[in-house]
Amino acid sequence: MRDSPTAGAPLVALGVPEEFGAATTSRVRLGGVLLIVGTIEFVAGMIIAQVGYGPSYSLSTNLISDLGVTSCGLIGDTGRSACSPWWFVFDGSLIVLGILVMAGMFLVRSALPPGGAAAGAVSALAFNGFCVLVAGVFPENVDYSMHSSFALAAFFAAGLGLIACSWAIWRSGTWPRAMAVYAGLSGVWVWAALALFVGGNDLGLGPGGMERAIVVPVLLWFLVLGLLVVAGRGGGLRPRARAGPSA
Repeated sequence: MRDSPTAGAPLVALGVPEEFGAATTSRVRLGGVLLIVGTIEFVAGMIIAQVGYGPSYSLSTNLISDLGVTSCGLIGDTGRSACSPWWFVFDGSLIVLGILVMAGMFLVRSALPPGGAAAGAVSALAFNGFCVLVAGVFPENVDYSMHSSFALAAFFAAGLGLIACSWAIWRSGTWPRAMAVYAGLSGVWVWAALALFVGGNDLGLGPGGMERAIVVPVLLWFLVLGLLVVAGRGGGLRPRARAGPSA
């Protein structure tokens, strides 16, 4: 029995060419959903943990990771102290974010342009997810060196992934050039903010404010990428190889 001529209509309506396999399209969209869910649940986790922390928590002076300390008191040899009663909400959301980013980037790979730049972007952003996962498993008061090292690695990998993705999209000719510019500017912003953060120059934002200047563009990128691939508007999946003519 031949396929119904309307079987691929929903995909075409979303801007996905008909020759793309339905299984591949579903996999890519699942990846987009994971990126969206990961971003939203992490932001929600931060907000909930901050409410539990109370009014003493400052977006300027407190680091994001202060929300995940498992006991009240000093944090390593930093001289800083924190007390987050709902630390498990934040640490849990961080772990979930890491897992969903790794899985999501793997699944959306087919929606990105072919080539080494896109593969490098996916690898860097998936590594970002892995580092986020490790940072959630080791809160800063449990193992400050481990937590901070993987947090910084996550920031660097995110910037690298965004810049690589920008280059891949720009060269592809299938994704909107605006998306390439957005990714590139976001990556440069992340690296610039990271350099200032590591150098102790917070531009008056405070350490917490500067850290958020690193994190927010990355979360926004995951959200935008997820929304694009779910809607089928990213630039297209790589088509399946067509079967040769029958004998």
